[in-house]
Amino acid sequence: MNEVKENPYADNEALLIDLRRFADVLLQCVTPLEERTQFAWHAIVTRMAATLDVPTFCPWIHVAATFRLSAVDQHLLLIALFAELDESFKKRLLDLATPKADDAQPVAPPPPNGPSLTGVPLQAIRHLLGDVRANLLPDAALPSRCLLDTTDASVATMTGSYRLPAPLIAYLTAVAAPQLRVDDMLLADLREDCALDDHLIDEQAKRHLKRFIEASEDHRSPSLTFLLHLQGADSALLSSLSAATAAELGYTAARLDGKRLRRAYERWGTRRSALLNNLRILCRDALLCNTVLVLTDCQWLTGEIEGESQDELLEEVLHALFEMHRYVVVLNAPIRSLAETAHRYLDREVMPLRLRIDPPDAELRRRAWIKHAERYGLPLDTALLERLVDRFRFPEERVAIVLKEAAAKRLLSDSQDTTALILEACRTEAEAEQPGVARELRLPYRLTDIVAPAQTLDLLSELLTHVQYKPRVVEEWGFGDKYAGSRRVSAVFHGPSGTGKTMAASIVANELSLSLYRVDLASVLSKYIGETEKHLEQLFDRAERMNNVVLFFDEAEGLFGKRTENKDSHDRHANLQVGYLLQRIETYPGLVILATNLHGNMDKAFLRRFQFSIHFPHPAAEQRKTLWRKAFPQAAPIADDVDFELLAQKAVLAGGSIQNAALGAAFRAAAENSPVAMRHVVKSIEREYAKLGKVFVATDFDRAENNR
Repeated sequence: MNEVKENPYADNEALLIDLRRFADVLLQCVTPLEERTQFAWHAIVTRMAATLDVPTFCPWIHVAATFRLSAVDQHLLLIALFAELDESFKKRLLDLATPKADDAQPVAPPPPNGPSLTGVPLQAIRHLLGDVRANLLPDAALPSRCLLDTTDASVATMTGSYRLPAPLIAYLTAVAAPQLRVDDMLLADLREDCALDDHLIDEQAKRHLKRFIEASEDHRSPSLTFLLHLQGADSALLSSLSAATAAELGYTAARLDGKRLRRAYERWGTRRSALLNNLRILCRDALLCNTVLVLTDCQWLTGEIEGESQDELLEEVLHALFEMHRYVVVLNAPIRSLAETAHRYLDREVMPLRLRIDPPDAELRRRAWIKHAERYGLPLDTALLERLVDRFRFPEERVAIVLKEAAAKRLLSDSQDTTALILEACRTEAEAEQPGVARELRLPYRLTDIVAPAQTLDLLSELLTHVQYKPRVVEEWGFGDKYAGSRRVSAVFHGPSGTGKTMAASIVANELSLSLYRVDLASVLSKYIGETEKHLEQLFDRAERMNNVVLFFDEAEGLFGKRTENKDSHDRHANLQVGYLLQRIETYPGLVILATNLHGNMDKAFLRRFQFSIHFPHPAAEQRKTLWRKAFPQAAPIADDVDFELLAQKAVLAGGSIQNAALGAAFRAAAENSPVAMRHVVKSIEREYAKLGKVFVATDFDRAENNR
């Protein structure tokens, strides 16, 4: 026995030769399972066991071990295999299935619908192996794992035939591994960006993944399935972690896209039988390829299809995976549905494990910037590194994209100022995904451009400081754990129209090198209950994926007005909208700015939840003088009669109206081909007064009258 154990198979071909010899022994037996048959099979099994201890890979052994096939199962397989490979073997099987006549009777021809040369006749199998009906029932290992095609077989009467699927023939003969596909769509392989230890994720999450790997390797029960549910906003990171975890377990990984499954299901006429049959074949092939299936985009497997509730579709997909696989990985599925599905599955024990991968903190972001800057040869001084870490909450994948883009632009640029290239690439990447109900607002203003009272400017500077140093104070210094509200930054800009609220919002975004998105309230608000919350949810979800953009709600009193008494369902719903928005603002990692002309109409309890309340009053005369001077570019020709002191004293306008008046005066002067004169400015002021409903007195702007 020891001599046999020391003689593993050199390769798959050597094993197939022995199996072919054994098949010949079977054909020569008068009765099933004769002693010589059992002896020959024992010798093969012993050598296969020895082969498991050496590096030699034999597909046959892999199939037998993976699907836990009995001796009779393997006999059924090898007979079907050699019937496909050897025409003479196939004819001998047919002879066994053909009825024999005694000397007194002629031989009857085979029935028209009897055994065919395209499969293995069950009459022959009954002669060779005895009663094997239990091995051919639908829930038996071979048919249920799609290792045998029994479509043409009647197991109850042991008539008809069975055969091997073509991909299995190619696999067992080491010609080709099966391709993983659903319908006509190939599954995409998942590649790990790096080893599990090298992923830039929270150390606690990494420890949990390692414990999962250790625990699953310790529990060797063949009837146990591990369901690993990974959650997080960075889908690329989750995919890489799935592949790295599978690699630690000795597997590759492939993406099973819920959206593709849904489309295939609809092409099959929403027939569950077609879906499950395709999934069983896929699971078989994944096991043959030693691949873990990672289910993504689960939202496509829930909800409604053609008006019919399809919440069970996700459950049936998971059941098909549980049926065959020891490891199933799911990304961002509904938590409750997944847990209930795992606990309701009774054919095997399913152990669900859920792990959330949080966005990278400041230290992880710092390591990601350093890692990929070195990869692309881009210098990062300390000041630039801290600026990138503080202002851009990119996951590692997007950090790599940004630095690769900056490196590419440096190759084509005459300038070697990599700082500007990197910051521009950051902004471009942050703008890659547009929030559905918001539009980017690009204005060129900086802090030196705004004219406002000292108190307003001080509060704007404090707001900038709060955003700039939030990562250090909240994350590094630990204030985020001590004070829950310290993680959010929100502000209310209030004051009359034209006093600089929108300008100030753009200044804040520009000073922070962030994108500013103005929320379109007309798209957010809906008369249908629940729709406004849905739009807000989409807005904040997309904004979070864009990483730390500034959200600007202009004329916010339309959405965030005073709460009313709950007189009816509409009042209750309006109050719920305010509560929901406040909840999302408190959890949003970026900056939210609300602007309103009607501060008194805003709910005071709501406003108290904002860290900053900045007032933009009507400018005083001295400020109006500065505004008039700033309103005209240096290149604009200004006539000597333009009296900025008089304009500041007599034209009581806000900054926005002053800009409009200056622009209107410039067009009037250009039409006359003359410099901008006082008469042009006064005419434009008259137009602004008319828009505002104010009384215009022309003599107020007559220098001679004012000098009397």
